[in-house]
Amino acid sequence: MKLKNISLSNVPLHSYQKYMQIENPTEQDLLKCFLGLTQPELNKLPAKHVDIYLMQIQAILKQEHELIRTFKLNGIEYGFIPKLDDITYGENLDVTKYMNQYGSMHKAMAVLFRPIKQKIGKQYLIDEYTGSYAYAEKLKQMPLDVVLGAIVFFYSLTNALMNSTLNYLQQQIQGDLTLQANLQKNGVDIQNSIRSLKETLQGLMPLAS
Repeated sequence: MKLKNISLSNVPLHSYQKYMQIENPTEQDLLKCFLGLTQPELNKLPAKHVDIYLMQIQAILKQEHELIRTFKLNGIEYGFIPKLDDITYGENLDVTKYMNQYGSMHKAMAVLFRPIKQKIGKQYLIDEYTGSYAYAEKLKQMPLDVVLGAIVFFYSLTNALMNSTLNYLQQQIQGDLTLQANLQKNGVDIQNSIRSLKETLQGLMPLAS
């Protein structure tokens, strides 16, 4: 069997989900999922190729994953939410919930990516969000590089917004003399209050990996 280069663009999301949900995955599990092989097919691989494939997979997973805004799947072009700052409450609620579990990652992607209905140059409009069920099953086939780029982008933006909120609240607390006096009266340190708030908000963050 000829040695081939592994690319995340050739790995479907459902294969990654399958691997990540295995409690104690082995190297065989990794190879089967990322190469799309059955056990009998894996057994026929030249032994000298196995270590090369494992190194390839480890290398591509460690790469930085950039946002890929559009991709085509089964003749349909999908686009990432054009302006994530304008995400609706319902969309944000769903994507945050679904992104917390690998088993529902395709549902999170169905929130972030929808069919493009109009496109002019690099600008485009996507279908209105009516629920992840509309495209979730289809997006199990989407390429893994698109998925990982979207996760990193969404997490980074959420993290930036969280830090901005924390900085604003810290400024407000430190600038409010009455609040400071009440905190000190009750033996509560301002920095401890900020730290506690940060831990609470981080607990609401979606998984980055």
